[in-house]
Amino acid sequence: MNAQNYATLFVARLSKRVIAENLVEVFSNFGHVFNARIIPQNSNQLSNYGFVEIDEAGAAKALQSVITLDNIRLIVLLSSGEPSEHSKCIEMKKQRRRFYEMKRKMTRKKRKDDSDDPEKPSSPLDE
Repeated sequence: MNAQNYATLFVARLSKRVIAENLVEVFSNFGHVFNARIIPQNSNQLSNYGFVEIDEAGAAKALQSVITLDNIRLIVLLSSGEPSEHSKCIEMKKQRRRFYEMKRKMTRKKRKDDSDDPEKPSSPLDE
């Protein structure tokens, strides 16, 4: 898939019920869809957004059309960024947070186990 053969569209105002397959179904009316993904928002926000990778001719048609899904008019723009990089960054932050949480738990458990061990002296003076 060459960068010259497809365009990435940013799609906003997606209802919480919309899944990637729904985007593929809607945008396949305009051209060949290579990929579609939804970026879920937190519960405080009303809608999700997503990205659709579609052939250039299909992207041009989609940008000139009014597209509705679940009776909501979608906002469709040509994306200038790489959506997968944003997703990767978020996932890496989550993994890093989980790693440090596990590390803290292991350190606390080790300290607790060391203090409960009767065979180990509690201080160097007890030897």
